[in-house]
Amino acid sequence: MRRVAVKAKCPAALLHTLLALHLRDCVGYLSPSTADLQESLQVSLPLVRGYVRDLEARGCIKRERFYRRGPRLLRLTDKGKELVRQCQQELKRSAALLV
Repeated sequence: MRRVAVKAKCPAALLHTLLALHLRDCVGYLSPSTADLQESLQVSLPLVRGYVRDLEARGCIKRERFYRRGPRLLRLTDKGKELVRQCQQELKRSAALLV
């Protein structure tokens, strides 16, 4: 994770948040909200909101409304998906070295 963090110039905590968002997105039918993401990461809600704002500023995620008055849910952008793919490759490479 450190290699990807240095290469992408993105803190590791944000990469963990992206991976958690990707996992929640794969499992559920709708994209998660910040409260769902906070439940997955088990950190305080203000900290998750800060991570989400930072990731939005970097262009890795976007917020979408699926219903007119519903909550804004989180969705990975193409840049975010690419970053998740890089993290997954690095985790696979690290796991292969341990075996």
